Amino acid sequence: MDLTNNKTRVQNALTGLAYNHKFPKITYSQNNNEASVSTQKVHPTVAYANEVGSEFDKPERNRRGRLRERKLWRFEFRLAFSVEVSLESFEKSLTDPPLLLSKTTDLPQTEINLISAEIQHPVIQEGATGTSVSYTIEANEYPI
Repeated sequence: MDLTNNKTRVQNALTGLAYNHKFPKITYSQNNNEASVSTQKVHPTVAYANEVGSEFDKPERNRRGRLRERKLWRFEFRLAFSVEVSLESFEKSLTDPPLLLSKTTDLPQTEINLISAEIQHPVIQEGATGTSVSYTIEANEYPI
């Protein structure tokens, strides 16, 4: 089994989900800086997922010659925007229910779980930058 293909499958699923999602833009009133969700939707300017760790354990099934097998991958999944956005609907799409990649002939079923988020928003009314977020994602593999 070539697990590199599963790694790229997870990366592609995450980036594809982000680029296809329409993120609501956040706007602020000029008078009192009251925030509101705009009807305008935007896409990320940057979306990428990089592997940052793995965990291994004894095989769940009796497999000769294999002392350890991968149980999960950990990914850093980064998104950046040119404006401030709301991330709630996107995070809900990752968690309710978790994203599940189906088992194939060569690749195990893989459940993608959102673990945490570190979010940065621009200073209010200073739109030189937009929202950026770094998610920690775990991809749990289940034996074929």
